[in-house]
Amino acid sequence: KMNTNIRVYLQGIGLYLKVATLCTLLCLTMQSCEKESHIDPEEKHAISMTATSTNMSPLRAIIDSDAKLQETDLGVYAHMQRANNEKILVFNNEKLYYDAGWKYDNIQYWIKSAIVYRFVAYSPYHTGNVSYDMDAHTLKISNIPYWQEVGDAIEDDDYLIANSNGNVDDYLSSDSKGVDLDFDHILSQLVVNIKKDASLNRTEYI
Repeated sequence: KMNTNIRVYLQGIGLYLKVATLCTLLCLTMQSCEKESHIDPEEKHAISMTATSTNMSPLRAIIDSDAKLQETDLGVYAHMQRANNEKILVFNNEKLYYDAGWKYDNIQYWIKSAIVYRFVAYSPYHTGNVSYDMDAHTLKISNIPYWQEVGDAIEDDDYLIANSNGNVDDYLSSDSKGVDLDFDHILSQLVVNIKKDASLNRTEYI
């Protein structure tokens, strides 16, 4: 009887060890799956941006071509919105610059769970006179001059702005595989025509 009890006891220990081993393997498997599920394949798709001036008709402006646009630094704001209407800031006045292609330093990746991305960019890049309202998707630029004479001086600023909205699939299926920022001028050209009347040559005597 004692031997029978010992066998039952040993069998119980064996069963316990098998169950414990199975549970351990199951936990390891679940942890492995959990880790794998946190590997986001979307990280392979960094957000890329390009800037163009196709909306700029030939005007007497400082920036009127892609080549001149590439000589400036651009500022970019952007946010993504999820299905529950949660908004997350993606770019916070990120500087976009041209170096054999448009580049930025704080690399961000597309998140496919976002239902929409909204971008707004401006030129020239500033750090102190620009603010962005994410909820209203509005950009405020302060201290823009009321008057600016267009000249050859390199310090002259030509204020530009661009907008882009869409979902991840739209952007990744575009020709550029990214965000195309097509800029417009903020300032308007003022043309004053003066017509000389013949009567202005007449001298009046009193």
